[in-house]
Amino acid sequence: MKKAHFISAALFLALSAGLLAPSVATAATKADPNAPTVTVTKKDCDRMVSYTQPPGVAYEPGIDAHGRAVAPADLNQPLMIKPPEEFSFALDYSLAGKVPGAAGHAYEPNFNLGTITVKKGVPYFNGEPLTSEDQRRLSEACQKIQTTPLR
Repeated sequence: MKKAHFISAALFLALSAGLLAPSVATAATKADPNAPTVTVTKKDCDRMVSYTQPPGVAYEPGIDAHGRAVAPADLNQPLMIKPPEEFSFALDYSLAGKVPGAAGHAYEPNFNLGTITVKKGVPYFNGEPLTSEDQRRLSEACQKIQTTPLR
């Protein structure tokens, strides 16, 4: 149980650090009003959430929107690039602007919190799968991003 809380806390700490900002922020939960705010961008969502196409909307070459036959638009086969089944990125926390004296030095005041890996659409933090609560929170944040109009 403590491991799941640590994963959640570390992920939320990393995300609230602004590493993945700017975007939609999810508020602290009712269960823990002191929980940090999490910031998730559309780019993060695109990496974490795979799109599922609704039935009946698939593109069919040579067929128009009304089901009638038409000449295909592409004469040559397009290059099909498959995304990797697994990718990773580091979660770093920057102390710049948060700790007095951390900015303006020759070193970068960052430290690594861990690594997010996505394997076949399932996110992991430092090799441990994110809990279903973590996935739910990420999904809610991504839904808000997808439905928020661009400014």
